[in-house]
Amino acid sequence: QILGPASGDGRGVCNVTLAPELPGSPALVEELVRCGVRVSMGHSLAGADEARAATRAGAAGVTHLYNAMRPAHHRSPGVIEAALTRDDIAIGLIADGVHVHPASVDVALRCKPPDRVILVSDIVSAAGAEGRTTLDGRDVEVRGGAAWLSESGTLSGASAFLLEGVCNLVAWFDLPLPRAFQTASANPARLLGIARRKGSLEVGKDADVIVLDRDLRLKATVVEGAVAYKA
Repeated sequence: QILGPASGDGRGVCNVTLAPELPGSPALVEELVRCGVRVSMGHSLAGADEARAATRAGAAGVTHLYNAMRPAHHRSPGVIEAALTRDDIAIGLIADGVHVHPASVDVALRCKPPDRVILVSDIVSAAGAEGRTTLDGRDVEVRGGAAWLSESGTLSGASAFLLEGVCNLVAWFDLPLPRAFQTASANPARLLGIARRKGSLEVGKDADVIVLDRDLRLKATVVEGAVAYKA
């Protein structure tokens, strides 16, 4: 039994990431959507046809586009090409400058409607640290805004906070502030089905606010009307 938001009890899964090439994926997507769960494609080697089958079944997004999926290729398209060529598919993007090159972020921004781009951090518990530490019992080295497995050098997560990604969009592409912040607020709230309470400053919504200075440095955080952080 899948307990999703549609069950009406306020609990349950609201978003699932799955690899559309796995057996039974279209049927699972249909069942998840029926239960009110939003489905994203990710951690996948799926080809474009398999990705399209998942979208026909109801998959509506892609988890951290470019990362943990088949690379873009002109003779062997996959999830990336399927997502960038459909306006109705939302994409998550890690804009830390490590997980995705700014040029590839630019491609995604040019391909997708503004309301279908969601900035994500892929942040891990080592966020904000520098040097060697552990992550899920494995040794990692945190440097340059990302965590790398010490044993293999594999990229294993981000340590840059979401605000840094917003600032990167502004710095890299001179993106207008409202559009940059839309990717981290209104867009995810709308696509998760919580826009009635979250994602924008309107009467009746939760008073979730960040206060920045002119250089976009965080000065305060307000959560549901209460100050949670002050610089």
